[in-house]
Amino acid sequence: MRRRVIGAALMAVGVLAVLFAPGGGVTQCVDCVSDFDDPICGCHTFTNSLVVPITWTGNWDVLFLPTLIIGVALVVTGIVFLVRARRFS
Repeated sequence: MRRRVIGAALMAVGVLAVLFAPGGGVTQCVDCVSDFDDPICGCHTFTNSLVVPITWTGNWDVLFLPTLIIGVALVVTGIVFLVRARRFS
């Protein structure tokens, strides 16, 4: 029972890591009003998530490959735990 819970939790975290992995960067420019000092005025680089509509600010797309590797490793580890729990029960 314990291996099943750990395997399912690892798979869920791995899938979420893959879904929320920061994808490609997009440069967007925001028009500014002359009377206000808005910190988002001007052009900035935003990184979109792989599948889920999340916008990461800054240069997060550098972490795409490490996040993908960690997510896939967690999913595979979760599958191994689930298969071993089934064989030994």
